[in-house]
Amino acid sequence: MQSGVTGINTIRIYSSVKQSRDHDPDGAFIRQWLPELRDVPLPFLHETWLMPEPPAGYPAPIVDLKAATLLAKEKIYGKRLKKRCRPKRSAYMKSMALADRAGKAGAVPAKRPVPAPRRGNLQPQASAPTRIEGSS
Repeated sequence: MQSGVTGINTIRIYSSVKQSRDHDPDGAFIRQWLPELRDVPLPFLHETWLMPEPPAGYPAPIVDLKAATLLAKEKIYGKRLKKRCRPKRSAYMKSMALADRAGKAGAVPAKRPVPAPRRGNLQPQASAPTRIEGSS
């Protein structure tokens, strides 16, 4: 996941196969919770439908991942590119830029610097009782 560096309007369509491989590269989770896949070789564990002979009794995929991803992208990007969305988006962005330049209300406030801790106040006072969370 991006840490806020791509912008708020970035469209993300995640691949379930890639996420599975990234977060469970050895297949430990899959083998634990899907006992029918315990003996599947690792190269096929995340995509059992690619095996020459899939495990007996294991269902075929319900969704064609490539086709579903393409359809989702077409629908999402199609909505974003419609002409009726552009004027509203452009007008909003222009108003924000003008308000920001003029310093008027409605502009996105600049981040304020975090104040440094005051010296001498870093330790609790000796007379104040200290309590450790979780203790009674």
